[in-house]
Amino acid sequence: MRLLCAVLLLASGCATTIEVTRRQPALIEVVAPAPGVGILSVDADDEVMARAPNDFANMTGLVVKAAKDYLRAEAANFVAVDYGELGFTPKWVRSKSSNDPMLYRVDAMECVPAGVQTPLVTVVKVLDWRTYVETVDKISRDVARVSLVFSTWTKDGAPVRQELVTAEAIARVNGVRLTTWPDAGRLLTWFQRSGAYSSAWLPEDRARLFREALSAAVALHYFPFLPHTLRERYVLMDDGPLEQGVLLAQSGRYAEAKDAWLQVAAADERAHKAFYNAAVMCLVEGDDARADELLTRAVSIDDRLLYTDLLRSVRERLLMRKRVGQPPATSP
Repeated sequence: MRLLCAVLLLASGCATTIEVTRRQPALIEVVAPAPGVGILSVDADDEVMARAPNDFANMTGLVVKAAKDYLRAEAANFVAVDYGELGFTPKWVRSKSSNDPMLYRVDAMECVPAGVQTPLVTVVKVLDWRTYVETVDKISRDVARVSLVFSTWTKDGAPVRQELVTAEAIARVNGVRLTTWPDAGRLLTWFQRSGAYSSAWLPEDRARLFREALSAAVALHYFPFLPHTLRERYVLMDDGPLEQGVLLAQSGRYAEAKDAWLQVAAADERAHKAFYNAAVMCLVEGDDARADELLTRAVSIDDRLLYTDLLRSVRERLLMRKRVGQPPATSP
């Protein structure tokens, strides 16, 4: 809908499209002197283990490596630690409904071993872990598929994030196919626009395909815990007094552009286009809360689809935001 509205605006000659690198703050902020996650266990039922390729039977080691590699590449101060040697066994509860795609979940994280030092802990249930040959229109190609239930908690037993991530890497296809449950919606889109996700042409090599699928699945789960930069396109209003701000934004002078539009809005409290443009610059700077305020002002004056759709996106992101790892409050 936002795209349709943008096309109509561009056709009318009163808008400019700009491509920017937006700052994405961590959606789940870990409050701890040394942020990190400990992998407590990686479990699989016997039938899943029976399908596992011999070269990839070490499920725990491969999941831990994927987590370490991703976090090391994206954030030097956020670490993954292998706590498999502590022998922790989570209480996985199997779903009573055959329609529940997650199949397993952890309802409570109890008795985390005393040796755990990270503020977060994750247990993983493997639902699918295999490579196979797929034939479509008489063309055969290799496929690697992993399906993992991630259950991440604070080490004090507070739930943080629980989801099923499925990843398929198909030879001679661009990028890994990812699905999540519950539906990640815009989160999956943001992940695919980040540097962590590669849309490169996948090789005809089962081992590499498998690593690509596993790496993408693990990265998607931990993506909300880290800040990122995302390449995105926005529509800016460019008519009349807004033109100077557009020129500043096009040259990368985002703060100056925002100030220019706020000056327009200060001179005319009905200048909804100026409020909207300034809100876009707040998004570029990673200030979702201020963007929400300015978009709300714009929508209160003119509730056009371009404004309302962007406001909906910002509020979805704000709803995802939470802080974890804080010590319990103490009574005075």
